[in-house]
Amino acid sequence: DFSSKTISIPISNDGLVEGLETFSVTLSTPSGAALGKLKTVVVSLIDPFAVNNTMPVGWTVSSGANAGWSIATDQALEGTYSLKSNPIGNLQKAQIEVSKLFLAGSLTFSRKVSSEGSADFLRFYIDGVLQQSWTGLLDWNTFSFPISAGQHTLRWSYEKNNANAFGSDAAWIDGVVLPPFIVAPAAPIINGLAASHGSAIVSFTAPTNNGGSPITGYTATCSATGKITKTATASGSPITVRGLIGGVVYACSVVATNAIGSGTSSATLQVTPLRAKTNLAPILLMLL
Repeated sequence: DFSSKTISIPISNDGLVEGLETFSVTLSTPSGAALGKLKTVVVSLIDPFAVNNTMPVGWTVSSGANAGWSIATDQALEGTYSLKSNPIGNLQKAQIEVSKLFLAGSLTFSRKVSSEGSADFLRFYIDGVLQQSWTGLLDWNTFSFPISAGQHTLRWSYEKNNANAFGSDAAWIDGVVLPPFIVAPAAPIINGLAASHGSAIVSFTAPTNNGGSPITGYTATCSATGKITKTATASGSPITVRGLIGGVVYACSVVATNAIGSGTSSATLQVTPLRAKTNLAPILLMLL
């Protein structure tokens, strides 16, 4: 049977924009047929760029820029959308940038330029240092740059000189694939609250996603209307939050922290601490 076959592989969306990821599919030990040799194919997973007409999360206009960049549909290398520099005047800059705590890897992006040659430029910077520039009428082409581990700012800047314009007087980028980067962890899940005298014991499970960096600690918070909010920290479950008022209903939650900071808070659960024990013996003696 030499006809084409379809293999469906479900993929779980973790909600993170990540770099290139791959997995392998191998055909072996067929039933009722024979393979000439072991067949393996490597499948690449690439997150779409500017998907659903939405600016990628964390991309901002650079401080000091005269204009930013916007989602565009007039040019795109893949899919429907790209990012395009907004209109600017002479001696001005349209800039867009993204800052992340990256793991070591490579940045890849494609660019297109329609500008006055040797006068108006698309320039790409890493941490303020110029990496490469392009000018004139340039069709889509793809470029890669190594990124070391650590906090970095990647900036694309369309810059005009003091006179004239040509072509579309703009630049586009598409197919941006960032190296892996650290994000705040997902939310822990509270699976138990125990009331004690003036305190609450919060039990929880770790987040399903640590954001790409080991979790360094957890913070439990218990609050009540009109009362002082109390917090406590620990390296894991459970966490005892003390200093609560007995008989008052508190809402408690937990957040996880990694190298980038604190993540999303868990759903809250309510607990009513017990009232503190009172030693009545001295009072009884006085009455006697």
